[in-house]
Amino acid sequence: MIRALVVDDDPSILKAVRVLLDREGFSVAVAGSGAEAREQWVATKPQVVVLDLDLPDARGVDLLSELRAWDPAVGVVVFTATEDVEQVVECMTLGASDYVTKPFARARLLTSVRNASERAQLHRQVDSLSSQLRGEQGVGTLCGEAEVMRSVKELLARAAPVGVAVLLTGESGTGKEVAARAVHARRERA
Repeated sequence: MIRALVVDDDPSILKAVRVLLDREGFSVAVAGSGAEAREQWVATKPQVVVLDLDLPDARGVDLLSELRAWDPAVGVVVFTATEDVEQVVECMTLGASDYVTKPFARARLLTSVRNASERAQLHRQVDSLSSQLRGEQGVGTLCGEAEVMRSVKELLARAAPVGVAVLLTGESGTGKEVAARAVHARRERA
């Protein structure tokens, strides 16, 4: 079940969006302020957020920025009564998936939330596959179980997290390039 968080200071809008998303099979949490939104982010770890930009205790743009820093994969649909083009551009630049104005058409909001949810799922899949690929390209791809090879793997594994240049030497054909790729793949900036 996809977890959604709806953030809006208008109780009637919170109820309407919650009912709409509940009917579509989302697990929905609600928040009426910036402070409640932060609490709900931690408690529910939503995959998609419908975020009002006009909250009494916080700027929605600031919350959007915080949310994207907290979880870059989360899908965010910005939700507001204003049609300020600069604000729309700023929200999209900060990583919002879509921008829906109030009063909202239910089908339009639902499509935006579904798209944001799919985008978040794809983002997570890409992250997972990338980390698997990095692991496969790491020291584990070096072949051999001889004592000498184990010591080479151990040495490369210790060198990988170090943030300095590593010089690999050896005769032609001994696998220096393979070892260099293994070290690079295990580095933070790989």
